[in-house]
Amino acid sequence: MMIREMDLELKNTLESVIFVGRLVEEDDLVGTKLEGPVRDHQDGDGLLFYLKGLSPIPESISEYFPYQNKIFPCSTRHLPNLLRITQVIPDFQRLHYLDRKESLRKGLSNKTIVFTLRLVDDSFVWAEIKKIENITPCKEYAIIPEPELKLDQNRKDFEERLLTGKPITFPQYPNAFPDPELIYCEGYLYKNIVLRRSDQLTTYYTANPKEVIYKKAESFLSMVKVRTENLYFIDIKSMPELRDELDEEGQPLWKGFDEERSKEVVTFTQRSSHETSIQISQNNATLLSNVEMDEARSNLVSKRDLMKRESIFLQLLKQNARRKGLVYNERDLYNFHISVKTNFLTIIGGMSGTGKSQLAQLYGETLGLKFGDSLIVVPISPAYHEPNDVLGYLNPTTGVYHESETGLVTLLKKAEENPDQLYMVIFDEMNLSQVEHWFSPFISLLELEEGRRELRLFTSGYCVNGYNPKITIGNNILFVGTVNFDETTRPFSDRLLDRANVLFLEKPSFKTAWEQCGEGEKEQLEPFSVSTKEFRDTWVIEKEGSLSIFTEEELSLLDRLHDAIQSVYPNKGISFRVARAISRYLANIPYGPSGECIIPRREAFDLQIKQRVLSKLHGYDTGLRTLIGFYREGSFEEGILATLLQSPDAQCVSDFQHSLSLLRAKAKELAMYDGTY
Repeated sequence: MMIREMDLELKNTLESVIFVGRLVEEDDLVGTKLEGPVRDHQDGDGLLFYLKGLSPIPESISEYFPYQNKIFPCSTRHLPNLLRITQVIPDFQRLHYLDRKESLRKGLSNKTIVFTLRLVDDSFVWAEIKKIENITPCKEYAIIPEPELKLDQNRKDFEERLLTGKPITFPQYPNAFPDPELIYCEGYLYKNIVLRRSDQLTTYYTANPKEVIYKKAESFLSMVKVRTENLYFIDIKSMPELRDELDEEGQPLWKGFDEERSKEVVTFTQRSSHETSIQISQNNATLLSNVEMDEARSNLVSKRDLMKRESIFLQLLKQNARRKGLVYNERDLYNFHISVKTNFLTIIGGMSGTGKSQLAQLYGETLGLKFGDSLIVVPISPAYHEPNDVLGYLNPTTGVYHESETGLVTLLKKAEENPDQLYMVIFDEMNLSQVEHWFSPFISLLELEEGRRELRLFTSGYCVNGYNPKITIGNNILFVGTVNFDETTRPFSDRLLDRANVLFLEKPSFKTAWEQCGEGEKEQLEPFSVSTKEFRDTWVIEKEGSLSIFTEEELSLLDRLHDAIQSVYPNKGISFRVARAISRYLANIPYGPSGECIIPRREAFDLQIKQRVLSKLHGYDTGLRTLIGFYREGSFEEGILATLLQSPDAQCVSDFQHSLSLLRAKAKELAMYDGTY
């Protein structure tokens, strides 16, 4: 319980802070009214235990808590906590309830716990465990943050921001913390930085660029005890060594930056009305003058304004959902958007009644498309067995082309005639029939370049009613499919799954649905219109996808996943096509109003493994148990993939919550049906 209620800004700050701690010991409880490290909840349902924070807590937050020795309650009732605990104590849920207390105490003893704090009912704070490390905890930790860089940025961009006063984002270091003593970025440490706060929680500006010193961090990573996405926690006893190293050997950043730039002249040339390129030529020069920098910035204004429109569009998409009484997880909306703009075909799956078809229609209408005109829904029948069922056919005797009642050909003709206008086709319940049969011409076109995607309606011949024998499929057409996975549907082939992103919608709670629908009735929306050029060019930075997008750790993990799958199924695995598609997704995650990725890279990588790799694991083969795992007497026995995704190397890339959840769901299907969809 807190001493008094927090204001909204502090609540947001509280929930953005990451802590490192351990299970409390008896000595930590001296002076408190707490009964012990672990105890039963009063109603006997679940265990209540306490964590001691060992990393810094902002003063503006700590003053709200009754115990200044940083003790926070945690509960096994909270599902994320229970999942983390069962990873450390696999048989925890199978134990008799009288034995669980001691098992939990022993299982968490002498382990390092990473957690966040969640506010409940404005007066109670609960710890939510993010991960449990089998590492002896230090007595106290220091935090060293790392800036967030866009995919096309590196350390030099960060240094330029330090020197020129541009905004810098530290996603996990909110402004309630004091200025960090040290900052780490791509192998270098920085010191003597004074930061100015902004209106955004995690965005800062440098106040003293001339005083910043830096040095290559040769021994730093060996000192790191715990790492999250953008934070490094080290034993506070190591700080004097790092501090002295920088004071003795550090160089002024402005000097080093100036010397390096003396070999380059950076000139900005206009690439198009919306985009600029940077040309670098070798010459003797100094840093760009203020005038040159101002000119360069002005050239980028139109590009930035157009990028802002994507953020506005996403906000409008959320508002439209509430206005229509549709409830979606915010991450699902973002995930769907990134998939559609970077992929020729996006498939939405999930339990029946979660709003798959409505999401696709909502998205199209938010883009400014008109239902029945530039947006059509094609309900797929189990009777569809060939392309003619959805397209139509030419009567060779009369020369009349009979278009299918789906209206698909009419829309494709409109799209061909109006390449600047977006169009959307929604194949509803597309796996009621074997997709590879009626969709086969489209599958062949998925990988071709624009201009070469020609859909043939009939062989060249006499047609009396004005239909051309072929239609060019441009980038202005968005194909979306909705599917259910049950006994009434047909499985997808790897050939199709290699070319599609398969999303699984998460059903929000009924309480969340009630709250969101109540808010939505008050929203007033404005129409939004997006052109093909904006959608495919401005909103898509990396069109082709490249292995250079990945980090070394990500590539290594992809190789290990591929090898694991091939050890069971020699003809399956992660193809170069899939790897490029994953990289294209990662490279095109939009930035929110505060300058942070709307889906953190670690979570985005997890989602892509779930959607691009694990979606191929289906069927009734016994080898699936080896890969996926299985349930025995109510307990999940990990397969090869779950073990791999929870390895220390994999956890450096992501915690893989989404992928592990899907593996468990598939394992349950194997237990119930001897197969998985």
